[in-house]
Amino acid sequence: MPSLSNEQLDDVLSWEFQQDFSGGENSFHRSTLIDPNQCQHLLNVLVRDNYEARTRPGADAIPTVSTLPILGTTVARSLKYFDTPTYHQLIAALTITGAFGIGKYEAGAWTDITAAKPASFAPTADAKLAMAQGIDKLLLAYGDGQAAIYDGAAFTAAGSTNADCPGDATILLWHTVRMFAAGRATAPDTIYVSNLLDFSAGQWDWTKRSFRIGTGDGDPIVSLGKMQGNIMAVLKRNSIWLVDTNPVSDGLFGTVSAFSAAELTPIAEGIGCVGRDAWCNYGNDILFMAQDGIRSVQRMQAAAGQWELGDTLSQPIQSIIARINQSAWAGITAKKYQELALFFVPIDGSATNNAVIVWNGRLRKWLGLWTNWNGLCVEVTRFLGIPKLVFGDTTGYVNQWKDTPTLEKEDSTYTDNAVGYPTQVWPKSWLFNEPITTKTGDTTILKFSAGNSAVLVSWIADNAEIKNWTGVFTQEGDILGEGTMPFLLASSGPITITENIRGLIDFNEAYVKIETAAPFGWFWLKNVSAAAFINPLNEET
Repeated sequence: MPSLSNEQLDDVLSWEFQQDFSGGENSFHRSTLIDPNQCQHLLNVLVRDNYEARTRPGADAIPTVSTLPILGTTVARSLKYFDTPTYHQLIAALTITGAFGIGKYEAGAWTDITAAKPASFAPTADAKLAMAQGIDKLLLAYGDGQAAIYDGAAFTAAGSTNADCPGDATILLWHTVRMFAAGRATAPDTIYVSNLLDFSAGQWDWTKRSFRIGTGDGDPIVSLGKMQGNIMAVLKRNSIWLVDTNPVSDGLFGTVSAFSAAELTPIAEGIGCVGRDAWCNYGNDILFMAQDGIRSVQRMQAAAGQWELGDTLSQPIQSIIARINQSAWAGITAKKYQELALFFVPIDGSATNNAVIVWNGRLRKWLGLWTNWNGLCVEVTRFLGIPKLVFGDTTGYVNQWKDTPTLEKEDSTYTDNAVGYPTQVWPKSWLFNEPITTKTGDTTILKFSAGNSAVLVSWIADNAEIKNWTGVFTQEGDILGEGTMPFLLASSGPITITENIRGLIDFNEAYVKIETAAPFGWFWLKNVSAAAFINPLNEET
């Protein structure tokens, strides 16, 4: 209950704290109702096991900053890491001087291998390849003509008869030691299956080794995904199906009619996947971008061998989901890397992906949005046995994320091809344990572990900015911010910013914005706190 005024007593001083940021972003609920460890907005922030809000590391083109894979490259459209006992390569489909090109990255250098491809494999300049690896070979298709096979040294044609891989397939998946192909414009609900351990020319049969999903319901297949054991997820535009593809069930080299009989009941109808690459495996689940947000196909806890469609996982960030350009969502691409699932999406009317939605599966929280990454394709490489996240972008670069722990405090770690980007942390809005009466501000305290940036801090009261303050402090110690420039944070050790907020207008709720200012930089934010006096109600009111 609010206190009544008493001129004989001082007003009560109340504190609010945000001691960690493990709750990620929740911009769906009102900012006073979210959890104490959540933020109402995060931009370019990475939260890991120590629960600090850190500027996310940047990404640079490989092999060196701002270098193109092949001279004349304008767009990097598809990526696939090809790994055998003999070869370790990153294969990239590129637009080079207005035409289709293909390059390989090996031993720290790019090589143009466009001229080596079969003449029958002739994608257009804007083709987004489907690529899948099995039995030490890579199968490539683009939705027209013939598919191709690559073994690390040379290409071969995959054939053009009904005994070969459908050249007009746009979806490929290596699963249960066979190749699955789908996405034909003339047969949008049909899946084609190669023979066991062989997807070369002559190892397919479009009549005997194909089956339909949905028995003609008009719902096209969008993508195929692996699940546990022999289960394959079939992601259609408006439904999700699971199929048991046990090699024993089809008589190995016989027909695959048993697959149709083994279709499980669709686990979702009226909800589907928006794009071929708009999903990723995460643990035992599949995370995918549906029409209403990011959902999961997951194993049921109480029933072994059964799966269910999860609720909308992305509810806390529906404000971001609402910004996705639906006319371009077919190009969304997702990848699981370490504890993160990253969804490259087109927001605010963009026709191509221009931001990343980030899920931390270890915390089971969303980390908001990362900007400045215009990724059209994304892959995880394993050169020298070390996983690395790479993505191809709309400017022709193939970039690698600079998440090496030994370089965490290097300024160059926090640029994308030498270009800075903003970091923004807006904690929850505080009521200071009193939802009814007004408050008078007293003090704010921000604690950083390290950083090097111009930092702008703003006091937002009742959704209006009533003060922003700046100052300069040295490498060590606590200071009182003052001056006309942003705080110049340049420290490899702990720093505290304390600011007096007395004398400002009274408020009901308030919070502190912490943002980097141009030319940006980086910080590691430990916690935020503030104190305010609780103003009692007058007895006559």
